[in-house]
Amino acid sequence: DGSKYVGEWQDDKWHGQGTARCADGSVYSGRFEHGKWDGQGMYKWPSGAVYEGEWSNEYRHGQGRMEYANGGLYVGEWKRGKRYGRGRMEYANGELYNGNWENDRLHGQGTMTYANQDVYDGGWADGKRHGCGKLTYGEGKKYEGCWDRDCRSGQGMTTYLDGAVYEGEHRGGERHGEGTM
Repeated sequence: DGSKYVGEWQDDKWHGQGTARCADGSVYSGRFEHGKWDGQGMYKWPSGAVYEGEWSNEYRHGQGRMEYANGGLYVGEWKRGKRYGRGRMEYANGELYNGNWENDRLHGQGTMTYANQDVYDGGWADGKRHGCGKLTYGEGKKYEGCWDRDCRSGQGMTTYLDGAVYEGEHRGGERHGEGTM
């Protein structure tokens, strides 16, 4: 396959510490188990992206740090090559997420600070705000309540800059149904 390997061997397989240079220009340096990346190691893609951390059966698996080619940075848990569990992601556009992941998406409890300085703290499902949460807008307005796929939905309370408060039902991200202003 065009790969070149320098390192330890066992039973005619890469085993122990070593470095593999792949035909596409990528490089893995670290622990091998029976010919596969397994244990602590570092992988560099030709794009400039770099992962350093735990591997299992050639998947990023366990604790690790990923620097993306676009400038993003993720530090946290991985499962079979995907962000999974607790982690912190600094996006290239200045956004910051600190919380739970599942299948490479925001899922569970977490806090997102957006580039415009809005801050959401609450539930996530499949990469979208979902469940209970609080959104504090950069200019100071606040919404605390229920979310459904990134939209305010169900019971919630909005506090406006002038001190006005709406408490009641929402649907599709808008005030809708019973409520008090």
